[in-house]
Amino acid sequence: MRMNRERQVIVMPRAVDLLVREMESIGVKEVFGIIGGQIMPFFDALYNSNIKVYMFRHEQGAIHALMPTAGSRRGP
Repeated sequence: MRMNRERQVIVMPRAVDLLVREMESIGVKEVFGIIGGQIMPFFDALYNSNIKVYMFRHEQGAIHALMPTAGSRRGP
């Protein structure tokens, strides 16, 4: 009779998961970003967080959306 030993799998968190966790701990509520292939792992990590994400296709759209919130609030 052969016994199977259970393997312990260690799952290392991704850097983007650690970044999002730190952003939540300092109180970040919203993120404004531009859609792109290289940044998608970051947006994937934000999907499972409490941070609200606003995604844009152009820099100008992100800036115009950010202006009212940036001037009315203090903090991260």
